Amino acid sequence: MTMGMRASDDVKETVRAAGVSLLQSLGNTAERLVTAASSGEASAISQAHEVVTVLLDAITSPGTGLGAEAEEVRVMAALLLTKTLTACPGPAVQAELGRIVPALLETLSNMEDPRLGAMETQASLMTSHTAARLASARVQAAQRSPMQQALDVLARRVEPGTGLDALIPPLVQVLKRGL
Repeated sequence: MTMGMRASDDVKETVRAAGVSLLQSLGNTAERLVTAASSGEASAISQAHEVVTVLLDAITSPGTGLGAEAEEVRVMAALLLTKTLTACPGPAVQAELGRIVPALLETLSNMEDPRLGAMETQASLMTSHTAARLASARVQAAQRSPMQQALDVLARRVEPGTGLDALIPPLVQVLKRGL
């Protein structure tokens, strides 16, 4: 999977197309493997958890997937993760929330153009109405991103009160790095 992400960021068009094709095939395979876990059988849920773990290892490794420099690769990784999480039952992703959510939040933050912050500051000096409209547009753009879609899928898949304690320390670290 890591090689597919690297190939999809290659300079040569044919290599890039092959990398994208490989990632699509791997995504379809991952989706089929985790869909079997919806039966509720312990072995199927364990298999889905393994698929999610392997996917996360590839997507969250430095320089590839969600951490890639190329925006197209980050978006593709987020779409792959979203597709897999949509098909995956909650118990299979529960243990990985501490890795998934912070990675998605950081990617969501990194994908916003830094010039938007400067524009918002300038707009706030003009009128509060202009600043409010710009802030609203920023929120709407973030809500349409693949990372936000993945976070929404996770919110629907996670059972309240179970495993959320493991999510607090990584979120605190994300907040500290952001401040």
